[in-house]
Amino acid sequence: MPRLSDNVEESDRNTVIEKCEQYLGGIWKRDNFTVSRFSDGFFNKIFYCKQNVANNTNDLTDCERKAVVVKMALEDEFFLYSPFISTINTLLLSKSGLAPKVLGIFPNGMICEYIESRSYNYLDDENPAIVTLLAQKLAKFHSLESPIPRDGTHRWLDVVFDEYFREGMFDGIKSKQMIDIINGSPHECLKGANLGHEMSWVRDAITSAPKILVLSHCDFNRGNILIQQNGSQVDLFFIDFDFTSHNYRGIDLGRYFSSWKHTDPHFGADPFPTDQQMTPFIDAYIQESDRLTGNEFSKNVLNSRHDIDGKQFS
Repeated sequence: MPRLSDNVEESDRNTVIEKCEQYLGGIWKRDNFTVSRFSDGFFNKIFYCKQNVANNTNDLTDCERKAVVVKMALEDEFFLYSPFISTINTLLLSKSGLAPKVLGIFPNGMICEYIESRSYNYLDDENPAIVTLLAQKLAKFHSLESPIPRDGTHRWLDVVFDEYFREGMFDGIKSKQMIDIINGSPHECLKGANLGHEMSWVRDAITSAPKILVLSHCDFNRGNILIQQNGSQVDLFFIDFDFTSHNYRGIDLGRYFSSWKHTDPHFGADPFPTDQQMTPFIDAYIQESDRLTGNEFSKNVLNSRHDIDGKQFS
């Protein structure tokens, strides 16, 4: 989980307190709770608010919750991020039981329930029950319809390939800070590779291959998957829908498999899973998708175990 800091700007603290008093009411009074800030948050300031006095009952109304999360959007602009669309998707996922419950919405942010949990980690990939649950929840996610623009694929491709990897960027990397790392590596193919051409090939491969469009998370990393454990009971929730859009299904599947059992939580160099190792997740995803669609899902050959689009996006 992200680190917490008590170093909160006074203006932010006052705004968070004001929002909690306004939208939660009840026991959420200025002197009744503390405000800390999560270290993570690329587009938002994220705050953790906790009641000073423990409530001994688990049967709590929304305003009586022991802790909540307050998100406030930063003013930074980014092509793929829209606070308005992010709010719509968060509400949809919350209503579907796939995300923490939304307790309040204001113009530049929201208040959500705080779920006592941990982030998904590489050991969970060895737990068949958790892998099955993750696949089932992602299948439900991909089955949803959101009233947002459907041009996510074009926007995503434009940003990834034209903004992140614009012409000349690779030359700058290879001739400056990365040159020693590349030359000192044992990977001869990397030393002689034209990375610009490689990226063009990847884009062509993505756009030309058969694909399925769904409501995609588009940032399906472990930090955005919460595991809640209560004894033998396990549940799972998704968070952070800043990039969520109607997009290629393989973006989420590929992100999962590309970090499968990696000890590095972000971009490890561990081996890619074999087809046999990928099968439990894929089979659980297909079975749940069939359940949600009345067995219509598996009638499409692109949804078969062999053709499902996970590898090409990894």
